[in-house]
Amino acid sequence: MFPSVEMDLVLASTRKRKTSEENTERLRCAVGLHTLLLYHTKCREGRMFFSSKPSELGGGLDAAVWKQLIEMYSSPSSRGRMEGKQQRDKRIVAMLILYIRVHGSDMRIGDLSPLMKDAKLESTSVMAVLREAGFSTNKRAGGSISAALHVPLEFPPPPNRRRR
Repeated sequence: MFPSVEMDLVLASTRKRKTSEENTERLRCAVGLHTLLLYHTKCREGRMFFSSKPSELGGGLDAAVWKQLIEMYSSPSSRGRMEGKQQRDKRIVAMLILYIRVHGSDMRIGDLSPLMKDAKLESTSVMAVLREAGFSTNKRAGGSISAALHVPLEFPPPPNRRRR
């Protein structure tokens, strides 16, 4: 379903020899990313999960997993459950962090475009969400975005909006 991201994950896991703990952690992150990408696709298709039957969503995931994702990334409304902007941003941040984590424990990546292409994310929203999470981001001439998490964390200042 997401060929370039999955190929990226396979290549990333074979680049360097890692300890078994690191490989296990990277595999967990890859599985979590795949699950979130399936959920993201369902949300992008316009399914807002108004029904209370997660088993009807399919996608190769168990109904309990769908239920957990729906509860985590949506809020109750009068028509069922609905996803707002905060929940959408929370989901996108989780996907991006898992993608970066799969590519190494140093929390930096040179190119986020494969994930952005497969998940159909806009570069401006990706950069804004990563900055809010404490990452420093750079957009290169070819359109690729690099991100890195530096210690100590530096969050962007709040927007300076003055009332007139």
